Amino acid sequence: MTGCTLAGVDRAAVADRVWRREGVWAAGSPPDTTTDVSWLQLGTWYCDLRRPAGLAATGGPLPELTREQLLALTEQEAFAGRLRQDGDVWTWTRVVDLHPPAALPDAGRLALDGDVLVETGVGREYVERWADDTPPARTPRLELELRGEDGRAGFLLRLGDHFGYVRDRAAPLPPGSALRDLVADSDLVTARQLLDLEVSLGVVADGDWRITSSTLPARVGCRLQPRRERGTSLTVADLSVAGRPVRRRWLTDPTHP
Repeated sequence: MTGCTLAGVDRAAVADRVWRREGVWAAGSPPDTTTDVSWLQLGTWYCDLRRPAGLAATGGPLPELTREQLLALTEQEAFAGRLRQDGDVWTWTRVVDLHPPAALPDAGRLALDGDVLVETGVGREYVERWADDTPPARTPRLELELRGEDGRAGFLLRLGDHFGYVRDRAAPLPPGSALRDLVADSDLVTARQLLDLEVSLGVVADGDWRITSSTLPARVGCRLQPRRERGTSLTVADLSVAGRPVRRRWLTDPTHP
């Protein structure tokens, strides 16, 4: 993608940033420069949301969506977890993933081409180019691994006025399956449960945590409004699988990170 000499990167060059993808070039596929992709990276944890061009940004809650609308949501990609480094290889471990586990790890090498971060696949042939979209102020800063009362995983990340919120589905998907096939072959109630996973990105302004993009169309425009409770407990404004407003309670691990 470039004739320039690329500079290697360390974690300081990658972490505490908002990255927006300029495009991906993968073997056997046409270039993709239209999918809306944002990657919020804190020191350890990250979240990544990828929404195809033309997919409706907003919509009703899952119980109101038709089979066709549910299938359209399977075209998204969204995942979150820990960014690990082993020499010059970086691996995005996926604690939460909209899709079933892949056969190969999500691993690549990172380098800088001027101000653009270039990711080259390891084990898969692709190149992604990422533009730095980090807000001018990187504080306040928040990096929380969450655990629900039902055991599901979650994350709450904040970098300046940008935030990410992640909530896993109630039960894991079977390995080796395809989300679209699972949704197509299930009854509507089960199909909606399969898609009840949230990766949302948003902006904080005057204390108002407003979601601007999400795997769940009904969440766009909603306020997250996280609130510390007693001890290590935290609640956020959420939607139940039935589409009703709730305050969801999470436990935070004070040792991470």
